[in-house]
Amino acid sequence: MSSESENNVSERAEKARKVLQDILGYMSVEADVTATVEGVEQIILTVQSHRGGLVIGKKGQTLDALQFLVARIVGRTHPGEGRIMVDADGYRERRAEQLRVMAHQVAQRVREERVPYAFDPSLNSAERRIVHMELKDEPDLSTRSEGEGDDRRLVVYPGSGD
Repeated sequence: MSSESENNVSERAEKARKVLQDILGYMSVEADVTATVEGVEQIILTVQSHRGGLVIGKKGQTLDALQFLVARIVGRTHPGEGRIMVDADGYRERRAEQLRVMAHQVAQRVREERVPYAFDPSLNSAERRIVHMELKDEPDLSTRSEGEGDDRRLVVYPGSGD
């Protein structure tokens, strides 16, 4: 990454941090927000607050909404290719670990019963991706996302999925 590109990412990260800090202020949430850059321009905003549950919301829905808002606002004045991710109190990593464990439990069930298993459609695209990636190297299983919109769900199949 060139130094000009690094400066742009740093400016974008600081703008994202400030925007999230302001939104949380409007929500009357006192919090410390830090911004880090990982990989190819991915900006991770981490919220530390005594009101983490409010920031996370039911099944991470408030985090997802905050992430969407921050990305839209920042994208208007500081466009960039990298994704902006918002996390609070380590929720995203805990959720990812739960999904990885669940993926292996479902895999075992599908192997034993030889019947496809459909996850609940409440999994968002990032959560479905975690399960896909966790099971991608299982030679006796396949995964596929099916359906549209709010009815989209991940299905684990025995064998090749055909």
